[in-house]
Amino acid sequence: MARDLTTIDAYQGMLAGAMPEEELLIAVETELTLGRWLWHHVRRSDLAQQQGDSGWPDVVAIRGPRIVVAEIKVAKGRVEVAQQAWLDGWLAAGAEVYVWRPADLDVIREVLQGDAGHEHAHRHDPATGRLL
Repeated sequence: MARDLTTIDAYQGMLAGAMPEEELLIAVETELTLGRWLWHHVRRSDLAQQQGDSGWPDVVAIRGPRIVVAEIKVAKGRVEVAQQAWLDGWLAAGAEVYVWRPADLDVIREVLQGDAGHEHAHRHDPATGRLL
């Protein structure tokens, strides 16, 4: 069955689903730079010489009192156990934590252009220590 691409939303959704992680990362990096965030990303961490626990988030950014931590995933990408442990730790420490996918481009712009935490940020359940 052919995909219905008769609306802009349907077409944008199709494009977002096909966006590789690297392209989404470039979009995030652009927003961070334009928004004057202090940010860090380890490109190809699988090839980098590392110390410490695996699963470090794709992006860690600071601007004023805000700390944003984001894992970048393709449309159907899964957060690995080690990545989840880091996200849970950052969340428990008070950071805004996100798992961003290509369909989240508008939310990403809102989060990074804003001055306060965003409604789409994950929340931390103190009882279980897990993301909500």
